[in-house]
Amino acid sequence: MGILGDAHPEEEIPGAAKAKALDILVPKAGFFCQICSLFYADEPSMINHCRTRLHRHNME
Repeated sequence: MGILGDAHPEEEIPGAAKAKALDILVPKAGFFCQICSLFYADEPSMINHCRTRLHRHNME
């Protein structure tokens, strides 16, 4: 399977547009605060964020 889940990345779909700028897409894993629209790469950072004045203010 290819990086994007394509079982046959070498096969082109007839009539499909060519993918462009794939090099700017970076896989991510972590935590996203939907309230503050902020991303944290690890759990301690996420927990610290949840203790901040900004997060508490946005919860109101």
